[in-house]
Amino acid sequence: MNKLHYRPEISGLRALSIAFVLIYHYFPSYLKAGFIGVDVFFVISGYLIFQIISKNNYELPLKAFLKGRFLRLFPSFLLILICTLAIGGCVLLAGEYVDLSTSVLASLLAQSNYFEFSKSGYFDNAINIRPLLHLWSLAVEFQFYIFIALLCSLCRKRNNMLLLLLGCTTVSILLDITLVNRAPSAVFFFTPFRLWEFLAGAIAALLQKDKESTPVLSYLGVALLALALSLMSTESTHPGLITILPVLAAALLLVRTRPNIVTTSLSLYPLTLVGEMSYALYLWHWPLLEYSKLIWGGLTPLFRIKLLIVSMALAFVTTFYFEKWLKKDQKLKLLITLLLATAAVSVLVIINKGFTSRTVHLNNAELNQNNTLVMTYRRSCEKYIGKPHKEDRCNDDHYVEGGTKLAVIGDSQSNAFTTVLNAFESSEKSNYLQLGMGMCPALIGYGTHDCRHFSAKTFEYITQRHTFKTLIIAAQWPLYSDGITVNGQTFRSDFFWQSFENTIAAYSKTIDQIYIVYSVPLGAEPRRCFERLPFELKGCDLPKTLVTQNEQRYREKIAPIVQKYGLKVIDPMPAMCHEDRCPVLNGSKILYLDSSHLSEAGGQFLLEHLDPSVLSGLYH
Repeated sequence: MNKLHYRPEISGLRALSIAFVLIYHYFPSYLKAGFIGVDVFFVISGYLIFQIISKNNYELPLKAFLKGRFLRLFPSFLLILICTLAIGGCVLLAGEYVDLSTSVLASLLAQSNYFEFSKSGYFDNAINIRPLLHLWSLAVEFQFYIFIALLCSLCRKRNNMLLLLLGCTTVSILLDITLVNRAPSAVFFFTPFRLWEFLAGAIAALLQKDKESTPVLSYLGVALLALALSLMSTESTHPGLITILPVLAAALLLVRTRPNIVTTSLSLYPLTLVGEMSYALYLWHWPLLEYSKLIWGGLTPLFRIKLLIVSMALAFVTTFYFEKWLKKDQKLKLLITLLLATAAVSVLVIINKGFTSRTVHLNNAELNQNNTLVMTYRRSCEKYIGKPHKEDRCNDDHYVEGGTKLAVIGDSQSNAFTTVLNAFESSEKSNYLQLGMGMCPALIGYGTHDCRHFSAKTFEYITQRHTFKTLIIAAQWPLYSDGITVNGQTFRSDFFWQSFENTIAAYSKTIDQIYIVYSVPLGAEPRRCFERLPFELKGCDLPKTLVTQNEQRYREKIAPIVQKYGLKVIDPMPAMCHEDRCPVLNGSKILYLDSSHLSEAGGQFLLEHLDPSVLSGLYH
């Protein structure tokens, strides 16, 4: 296959893209839209692939194409998988090691985007460690290559190809825009909804004229990129309409123009150097960050800077030594051998249930046996709400229709509060119905479309059954108190508190007593309670000062409403915090599943330390 003429400004654009991603992951508060670096990479990939195709008269020799892609991407890719598995063998518990090995297999099969989707969303705080989360984008790229191979087998004329690309782009972006609010995680991870980003680069390549274009395109590209960085954040509807900004910006910057200040700046040696090793840098940076957080917890800015330097050093060695050594003689057989060996090791780990004889697992045997860190109390809400939802957080294990007086509603914190109710020893104090939804405090008229539907159905179910006499509302109040953006929709603080009061007023008409559960101490890192390294004996409890700093504002706003409606308050803070710390580990029991949700042991601990009079009226 014909090779492309090297354009240094494209390497410079790659450098900008990886810089965005690195800042977003290592210092997220400084660049909240840094994730668009991945979108720019997608456009670059589509552009370069179709530059190759156009050089070959719109024919794609499949064998040569796949071999070239394999030799280009797999040396560093396999190295990262092998190193991640090796490190995991030293610091991961058996269950975590099985999850990692499953992720490795999914990556080797170019299915990691679907695997990660099955775990949770990209922006979510998952319970499990995910050192290979970032490989979802490579899976999407591999799947794009398959699509291109099929496309080229159907069409080999430029004009027909252009029409086909425009049609596919239109379908893909319409699917994206239509479904992004209904299924944001699926749209984020699945290739059909990302295809238009690659095809934007492909169209730019096909429209590329032999002569150089006007520099105005470069200036417009920079302006759009700056606009995307200033307007977008994790709260944006992404990928969606707003994602057109970085995609179009990248496409314009890729068009070959007459020399100008933009192309000259992007062609500077420091940028082209980083651009050349951007792929390896992308592969290395995330596992290093994830493992560091697992072992050392909250990382200081200085530590993150050091980690970034280590990532760059490893990327440099990988790009200019390891990759070149493998490519020099095109060691295809060696790569295939490494691929099969990596897959075999992963399968062995899964079959042997994570090799429980490893030192790290033995050192944490008691703690691991007593703490699964699995959300055992979560159930579907379909029976009560009318339809299932990925964020369902309900529990009806102790519900007897017609004989249950207590209802518990709210977001995922209401689901976690069932651990307290389950800890009641007396059988007559066991009946309750809990209805909750993640990122939805169950306030009437508040939140996204799905949240409003959930809240309305919850209100209808509880108020139409006159057996319910007591209501508990639990939510992560600091999350909503000062305003929040969900799936691109912003909900202001005053709207939240007005919805809260309206909800209390509505329920008060049929419910005798309403309890409000304040937030549990937030910010726990339960996986730090395990001894990952022999010389690392740092505790995992929360400093009380860290916990209380975000508490005051919502407590000040909720207090007048509590007083106005005569609500009762369940405050976990005094029960779970002592002197200068808030325990995360109590003996051999871990009290949290993640940063904010209690484990069964945590519910038992909270019940034991609450003032008995606080809960005395729940079932009367």
